[in-house]
Amino acid sequence: MSKCSDTHDKYLWYVERDSIALVERDGAELVSVKDANLTLGVTGVKRAASFDGDSVADHLDQVSELPAHLHLAIAYKTIAEFYRDPRNLNPQMSQFYESEYKQLILEGKKHAKRGYLGNFTIKPQDY
Repeated sequence: MSKCSDTHDKYLWYVERDSIALVERDGAELVSVKDANLTLGVTGVKRAASFDGDSVADHLDQVSELPAHLHLAIAYKTIAEFYRDPRNLNPQMSQFYESEYKQLILEGKKHAKRGYLGNFTIKPQDY
């Protein structure tokens, strides 16, 4: 399923099968982009891939794709859930680790909203 944008008069972009295509309008026809020096800014979200394998031993040599500053947030959330368990019930400790988790999540959201710029080159393609 493709997602299409026609917000600009000269160019049209669409996303399909994890790819971005940019075409130029030439009257009623869509053609390859003629300007080879066109600069394009793309902002996206990447989701971390799941670990492969069935046992813990299969995961020992794999590295998480999650950003390093989120690793501690996951640990805090796990500890907070641990202290909510009836066998280890300690509401004060659970609340403490939950607040630490929420603080790191707020920092992560701020980090995600920062503008990161990159340079991309458009290579004309004929269709």
